[in-house]
Amino acid sequence: MNWNKFNCAIATRHGNLELYKHCIKFLDDIPYKKIALKNTNSDSYLVLLLKLKYDYIINIDDDAFLLNPETLYDLLVHMDENDYDYCGTPDGGFKGCRQGANPCSMNPFFNIFNMKSIKKKIGGNIGIKFDNSLKNLVNHSGFYMKKCKYPPDLEPFYPFFFHLLRDTNPLFLKTRLHDDGITSILYNHQGIELLHHTWYSRHYQLGHKNRIDKIIHSVDERINALQERKRRESQGRLTGRSDDPHTFRLPRSDLNTIDLLKITMQRE
Repeated sequence: MNWNKFNCAIATRHGNLELYKHCIKFLDDIPYKKIALKNTNSDSYLVLLLKLKYDYIINIDDDAFLLNPETLYDLLVHMDENDYDYCGTPDGGFKGCRQGANPCSMNPFFNIFNMKSIKKKIGGNIGIKFDNSLKNLVNHSGFYMKKCKYPPDLEPFYPFFFHLLRDTNPLFLKTRLHDDGITSILYNHQGIELLHHTWYSRHYQLGHKNRIDKIIHSVDERINALQERKRRESQGRLTGRSDDPHTFRLPRSDLNTIDLLKITMQRE
């Protein structure tokens, strides 16, 4: 992996120091500057990212825990080689706590933004307020008007992502619901587990600590197993790529089931 190929930083919006320490621990092997923005609103936080002087920004919440840096690196390379401007998972339309949200917007618990390309296409004037032009955009994408249950203004970050959807090239990633019934398992473009997002970081000490701690512990165990595999490879006892042996891969057919991967936008 040649991380130095990219002028990139990792940004985290966090409100819980304990969770942030765990999140960053799983990112330690990635040689990028870690930027923490504490207790910011989701919409203002995203606009702040546009002001950072990096070509790429990896955006990750403090309750999202990376499983394997190689999987993230592969996604970054894939975006760069295929001219994607941003990636992430739909905010709604899947099983879990965000089922009724709008899938035309990504959720900002994890994204990669190609800032150099985005700024070239839209400048620094990305909207943070909903207006009729954005409502028409959602209509064009075929979700809001056809299914009528997806609100166009549920979250303050929607205008940010609707503007990106209108003017840039998105890569939508697949998620699966964890066995705990809340955590989202995010996959990269190859259908390989990328990270676990536990949700409810603001309620960590209010009923979700045991569940989130179990996820952190399981991620920690998997990373230790991966490091042990790499150590054995370095000693010549194993050959091949250092994939997480416990990784669940989505079947190729399942990768094609998400309609958002085939969104075609009406651009004027």
